[in-house]
Amino acid sequence: MAIERGGQKFVFPEFVLEKNSEVLIETGEGVDTKNKLFWEDGENVWTKTGDTLFLRDDEGKLVLWKRY
Repeated sequence: MAIERGGQKFVFPEFVLEKNSEVLIETGEGVDTKNKLFWEDGENVWTKTGDTLFLRDDEGKLVLWKRY
């Protein structure tokens, strides 16, 4: 799966998300855990005024979009 935002893409590593749980994606360097993944991009990918996030499966089909 991948998240796209403003032309930037985060591709999820292989992992299992437990039922009824969440995963936090944080910009910067760190060690991925079962509930936190790091987007090691040199640029700030999030804005303070809000963004729209698109979640796509391996075939590129839109699974979810979220505006915040």
